[in-house]
Amino acid sequence: MTRLVLVSRKSELAMWQSLHVRDLLQKEHPNLQIEVVGVTTKGDRNLESRLEAIGGKGVFITELEQMLGELKADIAVHSMKDVPVSVSPQFSVCSVGEREDPADCFVGNQRLEELPLQSIVGTASLRRKALLAHLFKRTNVEVARGNVQTRLKKLDDKVFDGLILASAGLHRLGLQARIQNRLDPSRFVPSAGQGVLAVQYRSDDRSAHELVSSIQCSVVEDSVTVERSIVAGLGGDCSMALGVNCTLSSGVYQLFCAVLNKQGTRAIFLRKCDQSSTQLIETSVEELHKMGAMDLLNE
Repeated sequence: MTRLVLVSRKSELAMWQSLHVRDLLQKEHPNLQIEVVGVTTKGDRNLESRLEAIGGKGVFITELEQMLGELKADIAVHSMKDVPVSVSPQFSVCSVGEREDPADCFVGNQRLEELPLQSIVGTASLRRKALLAHLFKRTNVEVARGNVQTRLKKLDDKVFDGLILASAGLHRLGLQARIQNRLDPSRFVPSAGQGVLAVQYRSDDRSAHELVSSIQCSVVEDSVTVERSIVAGLGGDCSMALGVNCTLSSGVYQLFCAVLNKQGTRAIFLRKCDQSSTQLIETSVEELHKMGAMDLLNE
């Protein structure tokens, strides 16, 4: 393959991610010509509804999958956290590059724990809403959707007293100075795949597979596989308050899980370590089931 069409959402962050993937590919394959095409997805067009009400995180990738299926693009670039754990067998998904900080962060004029009673914090994520309700009971949570800049403008216009955002997006856009405090991922557990870039391609496209494999990081791929497998083992989707974060260091996987009901009034936290990713997935899912995770997720 000498020419490749890469499709992406049009937001500034999505385009940064796509250009980063383009640069990674061209570093490994200097003669490869890459065209980047931006698309506005259903999730980008509808900013008023909650994600779970309009089809879940899949609303950010459906149009991109359609272009892949119609042979109008060779690969699509996503944030891994936006990719459902179950995708059509027609497509393959894998992580690429290094992982940015997976933690959530608070953006505001003071630290999250110092906010006055009944302060309004914006987020579009049910997981973040439930964790806020559970760990920071002084706050009120309202829906804040849109790209990073749109949300920051609402904060600056005092629509909100603060925002919960992914640290990765702010770092990638050079906006890390806006971070008031980083939220400990062992307690405020991130979404599976947060901070990771994903590439999707047709499963029968061997050329695309070889290109994508050349920019993979095995440590990142192994960690993300653990996270997404645990989400799948709990039947998880974006309508559930579920956080999973895994790191791999010196041959040891360290896992943090948080499972909450939608109101954040009840929660389960799990921490486990193992040298075997397969064993870690199996025992973690089994233990979470025994702890009553499904009762919380289905409330």
